[in-house]
Parts: sequence; structure tokens; C-alpha cells
Amino acid sequence: MTQYFSSNSHDLRIVSAEQLYARAALVQDLNSKEIKSATAVAWYRLPDKIPCGLSDCHQWHGRGYVARLPDGREVHMGKDCGTSLLGEEWRHATNALDYQDRIRQLRITLDNALVAKVEIERELDALTEAPNGARWVARRKREFESTLPEQVIDRIKAQARRHETAVTIEVHLSADEIAKRSAGGQRVTVKSGV
Repeated sequence: MTQYFSSNSHDLRIVSAEQLYARAALVQDLNSKEIKSATAVAWYRLPDKIPCGLSDCHQWHGRGYVARLPDGREVHMGKDCGTSLLGEEWRHATNALDYQDRIRQLRITLDNALVAKVEIERELDALTEAPNGARWVARRKREFESTLPEQVIDRIKAQARRHETAVTIEVHLSADEIAKRSAGGQRVTVKSGV
């Protein structure tokens, strides 16, 4: 019967052929007829392909699993070889091993985030308390909003949403005033219908 999980979750990943072949219990050229049950104990993703550890396969591949037999020997093989030897139970076992490894990786990520949390909080405090930091900006915004009429604030906010940086002043002029300003070199925009 295939067991679903490795008891040693610290060495689930193998990333080089040297690391794989350094395993003390690894047997190469194992006859597939000797495998009646196995435990999926590790997976490997290698930069270069290696031959399957089964004597009747030897297909070259770069990804696969290490299977531990009940007698303690280990063999490396792909998911397809394992499934053809041990049936759908091997596919479930390798899926469970992959899941176990994902959980381990998520725990490492979470641990790293918790360690980084202190530094992130320190940086946030520095940004908040800096001379022109977040508190200063909030205070200046409140002061600014308290001194201007609500229509002006609404217009500025609308321009900011539309990314308009030009500030214009709308003044109603008579035809004579328009002519004088235009003659004096001032830019005058006349809206139609006004």
C-alpha cells in the first residue's frame, strides 16, 4: 500500500542530480517487479535530464519522485512510471506530496513575512512621522480644506480625479473687456452660449 506523506518534510525538494544520487538508500536500475508498494518521500526538478531509476524504463526526464520501498530502499521515477506500477494510488500519493510541499513553502513565506513585518512597520512609522510625512500631509490637507469654499474643494478634487493640472479662473466679461484684454496680450477663452 502506498503511503501519502513523507515523515521527513524537511527534504521534500531535490534540485540537482548530485543531491538525488547522494541519497544513501537510492538504488539505480531497480527492477519494477520488486515494487509492490512505496511511499512518495521527495520530488525532484532538475536542470538536466537523467534516466529513470527503473531498469525496464530508463526514459530521460528532469522531473519525478523518489519512492521509498517497505525495505527502506529508494528509487527515482516519474509520475507515469509510478502510476503504471502502483496504480491511481501513486498519483494520489504524489499529489499529496506536492500539496505537503506547497504547505511547507507557504509556511516559509509566512515566516519570512512575519520577520519582515517589524521592518515594514518601522518604515511605515518613518513615512508617517517624517517632517513632510503622512501626518504632515493630512494636517495640511485639513487646513487647506478649512480655508477654501466647498465649491473650490469639489472642483479641485474633480480635476485631480481627471488628472487635470491646469488651474483656470472663470470670469464673466463684457464684450468691451474681452476686446481690451485680448489687445493687451491676455489669453481670453470665450465660451459659446454665454
